Amino acid sequence: MRNGRGRHLPVSDDEWGVAILSTANILVSRGDARTRLAVARAVHHRSPASRGPFLVLNRRDQSWDAAEGGIAFFEEVADLNDDRQAALMRYLDERSGRRAKDVRIIAGTRFDLLERIAAGRFAEALFYRLNVIHIVLAT
Repeated sequence: MRNGRGRHLPVSDDEWGVAILSTANILVSRGDARTRLAVARAVHHRSPASRGPFLVLNRRDQSWDAAEGGIAFFEEVADLNDDRQAALMRYLDERSGRRAKDVRIIAGTRFDLLERIAAGRFAEALFYRLNVIHIVLAT
């Protein structure tokens, strides 16, 4: 699959079909930061969310509200502090109840989040909310 800029992305056609047609959260793990970002941009470009914005978020205290109708991509979700993890979990819970803005979440990470959970550094509940569609890139 190509990302719209001619660059080949290491994702199967089946994974693309599910990721693009769904509105579910996506966790993109492993690979390098550039490839994770390219995957997120490609999903945005080919999905119904392409009519909305694509917002890249990092560790700073940024709001994903500006991505309403589009996609918010967390560059390194493992770096979110406890408060930001809790805020993201609240948002995902509210979204399922249709009380929140319409923002699709794609989270990237280079870390094994299960190891982070075991070490008490990442919320298990957030992992399961993000890991609806999991795209694992080659290292």
